[in-house]
Amino acid sequence: MNDSLSNLLSENRTFPPSPEFAAQANAKADMYDEAERDRLAFWEKQASVLHWHQKWTHVLDWQPPFAKWFVGGKLNASYNALDRHVIEGRGDRVAFLFEGEPGDTQKITYAELLKEVKKAANALQFLGIKDGDRVAIYMPMILKQQLRCWHVRELERLIAWSSEDFRPTHYWHVFKMPMQS
Repeated sequence: MNDSLSNLLSENRTFPPSPEFAAQANAKADMYDEAERDRLAFWEKQASVLHWHQKWTHVLDWQPPFAKWFVGGKLNASYNALDRHVIEGRGDRVAFLFEGEPGDTQKITYAELLKEVKKAANALQFLGIKDGDRVAIYMPMILKQQLRCWHVRELERLIAWSSEDFRPTHYWHVFKMPMQS
C-alpha cells in the first residue's frame, strides 16, 4: 500500500456532539455505570423497551463459546424499527436523513418509509414470495429502495443488491434461494 493510502487509515480527530444534541440523546453517560453494575439486568431493561411478540424466558444462556440472548423471545425487528413509531405518533419524525457528498439531502419520515416498504412487501407477495423464502433482489443504489428491502416483514431473510431506479413498471430480478441447513 502506498503512503497516501496508508495515511487514510490513521484518524485521530474526534467530533463530539454539541451540548444541545447530547442533552436530548437517548443514551446518557450513566448507562455505562448501570451496565457495569449488572449487565444482564441492563440488557433486559433495554430489551423491554422493544415490542416482543413473545417475551423471553431468560436473558442469557451462556455455554462457551456459544451465547443465546433473550432465549424463547420472539420479536420483529422491522416492526420495532418502523411500525411502532408510527403507531405511537412519531410518523412525521425523520427516520433517515441522507446527506450526499455534493450536499444533496433527502429526509424520509417513519410514515413515508413504512408506506414504501409495505409497497415492496406487496410486490414480493404478488411474485409468490412467502415466509421463510430466501430472496436476492437486484435494485437501485437509492436509500428508499434499499430501506424497502430492510423492512419486508413477509420474509425471514433478504439480500439486496442495487443498480437502477425502481418504478412499478421496472422488472424486479427476484431469485428464490434454496434453504440450507
